[in-house]
Amino acid sequence: MDKKNKSIPQEIIVSVLIFIFLFFFVIAGSPSYLKRKIKLAKKDIAERYGIDKRLLTDWINCFAPKIERDLKRERRRKLILPELTFLYKELGSPYTFPVFWRSDICELIKADYKQLVKIIAYHQKRYDSAHPMLKLSKFPPNLSKTILEDHGVTKAEIKLFLKKNNKKIPIFFIY
Repeated sequence: MDKKNKSIPQEIIVSVLIFIFLFFFVIAGSPSYLKRKIKLAKKDIAERYGIDKRLLTDWINCFAPKIERDLKRERRRKLILPELTFLYKELGSPYTFPVFWRSDICELIKADYKQLVKIIAYHQKRYDSAHPMLKLSKFPPNLSKTILEDHGVTKAEIKLFLKKNNKKIPIFFIY
């Protein structure tokens, strides 16, 4: 009877240790698995921003050129999870701030196109981008937000502008 009582706790300890080992193996192995398995094509990312693939490529060349170089070097078409998080960090999330046309920004900051060219030239130096930002017809959320903040445009003014022009307000609008 004593032998049975002693062997039961040993079996429980062994099974608990196996469970803990498997749990840590799954937890430790899953992030690298997810990094490789979660992939998005540029077309899908562009749809989230409400732009076309060509404009997204221009944005990547301006704000995250390393990603474009990696895609060409590795002959891939899809972005993996680390690249996606870096891209969202650089461009801004389409769910927190809207994408604006050049003309929209001119209207919001009450400036003409010549003044906008000077503002963009300033940001070109700030982002240290070799790709010309003047070529962009729409600006990514982070750049739009930075320009509007620098010129004192309020969140209420942006919301009013979006409603007036029948544009979609992002789900988690942050300003």
